[in-house]
Amino acid sequence: MSAVTSTTKPVQGLSSGEREQMFRLMDANYLGVDRRTFAADLGEKESVFLLLDRDSGAIVGFSTVMVLDLTISSGPVKVVFSGDTIVAREYRRTTGLGVELGRYFRALLQRFPGTPIYWILTSKGCRTYRLLPFLFLTFSPCFDRPTPPLHREVRDAFGAKKYPQEYDPGAGLIRYRGEAQRLRPGVADATEGRLSDPHTRFFFQVNPKHMRGDDLVCVAEVAEHILSKGFRRLLE
Repeated sequence: MSAVTSTTKPVQGLSSGEREQMFRLMDANYLGVDRRTFAADLGEKESVFLLLDRDSGAIVGFSTVMVLDLTISSGPVKVVFSGDTIVAREYRRTTGLGVELGRYFRALLQRFPGTPIYWILTSKGCRTYRLLPFLFLTFSPCFDRPTPPLHREVRDAFGAKKYPQEYDPGAGLIRYRGEAQRLRPGVADATEGRLSDPHTRFFFQVNPKHMRGDDLVCVAEVAEHILSKGFRRLLE
């Protein structure tokens, strides 16, 4: 496994060369990627987690994030929304992006004490969805428990605000109009069966058209007692 480093940068601090590397990485793994849409998506985000090859310094993975203010029946909440996320195949066993995400979560908990914070992950591949059981003790949707009403409220409030014309609250899916970004055939996310894993089987059941580009909207509370033991060990 290649050696990597990780860092978090404000999107406005990215150089033109870094933006180009990120675009090429997306284009290598997804169909339907164009520069205009990529730039618009990146422009609305606040921060980006970068995974860098330790020897060359090249960007080999990244994930963009932004914080949204939503209101549900219990009051205002903060939502961390993870946008474009990809890691080059030979670096997918590294944990750098997870470390940056965990640091980001903990910084938000200190910044907004007493305010409920949730993470929204939109997943069009089983590899992305399987981050949830690694990071959190509880999350939604999940194969072995119904979605709690609070998670459903957060999910639906997010969908209504961010994707009002494309979010399907009954299915918890974003069904994009026109040509959606979708995994290229042959990318591990698209072909990996792993049907012995109940999380993977569940993802295929609830997002049967993921290869068309549909995104499953997933929710987890950002709180220390919800973080998995493995995730906490990684951060420490």
